[in-house]
Amino acid sequence: MQQQFVLFFVLLAFFGAWILFERYQEAQKKRQALEALKRAPFPTEYEAILESIPLFSLLNEDEKAALRIRVMRFLYLKKIVGKGMALDDATKVTIAFYACFMALKLDEHIYDHMHAIVVLPHALRQENPSGFQSNSVRILEGFALGSRMVITKKGLFKPKKSSVLIHELAHEIDAADGTFDGVPPLSGSQYGHFASIMYKRYKKLNKHVLKGRYMGDYNLLGSYAASNEAEFFAVASELYFMRPRTLKRTFGDVYHVLDDFYGLDMAERSASSQLGSVLHNGAK
Repeated sequence: MQQQFVLFFVLLAFFGAWILFERYQEAQKKRQALEALKRAPFPTEYEAILESIPLFSLLNEDEKAALRIRVMRFLYLKKIVGKGMALDDATKVTIAFYACFMALKLDEHIYDHMHAIVVLPHALRQENPSGFQSNSVRILEGFALGSRMVITKKGLFKPKKSSVLIHELAHEIDAADGTFDGVPPLSGSQYGHFASIMYKRYKKLNKHVLKGRYMGDYNLLGSYAASNEAEFFAVASELYFMRPRTLKRTFGDVYHVLDDFYGLDMAERSASSQLGSVLHNGAK
């Protein structure tokens, strides 16, 4: 009996070592593939897609070079699939661009928890959603689940004053530390200031919405941002990228804590760009 136990543990140790070795081999292959992507020329067809996205023109040449590497990394690591439809390169590269643009100054591992993006042909109808009155219907163009993000084709290509894609990617960035709580991964020194400013504005917005008060400046954020802290962060992130000068002018404290995090100074970039007045202050 003792010999059988010894044999069992020897076999267990062998299979454990074998599994660890296999994982090590896979990790090595992944690292080698990612290093090769950095050295490989960026596909010309992908470059044309990036050039067609207005936000790309806001980057300097060094930032564009860094973004190209991140786009290739994102496309290699993430499974981007269509449900009931085939996806073309334009769709996949557009998703990768926005994800990498938002996180350009963040740790390249910020999306490591997210493994797949699913693109739907049509929006989803949610009957009687929580927090809404009975017999109501909510149309969903995207949602984030942490390990997976879902978005509709319409949600990808409708960036005017708002962007469903930026909104859902902001949720995924928020979830990088394990929770959808409206506070993304931050250093200890940043955390307290960020949380204090965002929570203060969230509570004021929530009070306006709950009491049916005149919204005033808070119309910029809208009632949906009052749903919870995570939605407030996602909506504020949309404004930071899509209407940065308006956000800075109206809620400078929110703009500055977001800018400390994202590090892109979107208000300055849009102000120095011919695209700024239309794309980032919001087309009417």
